[in-house]
Amino acid sequence: MTFLPYLNGERAPFVDPLARAAFIGISPSVGRADLIRAVLEGVVFGYRHVLDALMAEPLERLILTGGATRSGAWCRSSRIFSACPSC
Repeated sequence: MTFLPYLNGERAPFVDPLARAAFIGISPSVGRADLIRAVLEGVVFGYRHVLDALMAEPLERLILTGGATRSGAWCRSSRIFSACPSC
């Protein structure tokens, strides 16, 4: 299952004010944990999309800030999808 995290359109790395959030591949067997994981992965992939657009040189270190950093799952996902140390 995939979650597109465009609740208010997309602003980076491309601008599309009409983009909307969606769950793709949802079925009756999908549970709450599946939905949460899809949201987390969708947000992290979106953030990776921005990093790819910004990185002129390899990223040596990633510093996460904000309330999401209290989530071990968020920090682990960020490390996996960015391929650099974080948290």
